[in-house]
Amino acid sequence: MKHELSSMKAFVILAESSSFNNAAKLLNITQPALTRRIKKMEEDLHIQLFERTTRKVTLTKAGKRLLPEARELIKKIR
Repeated sequence: MKHELSSMKAFVILAESSSFNNAAKLLNITQPALTRRIKKMEEDLHIQLFERTTRKVTLTKAGKRLLPEARELIKKIR
């Protein structure tokens, strides 16, 4: 459960910051570690959550659907 919660938090922070570098700083982890965490989450869910460019990341339709649920889950667990 802890692993899934940390991935959800990473997903929310990345969605809000639109930058792997900024999100990694906020999470106090390296950018490659965040990239691996998000990639693993996408593989586990069998969906792409983000569209990636060299400048920013944006949510896919699936990511947009997941974001409010992820926020609510994090709020309930705290």
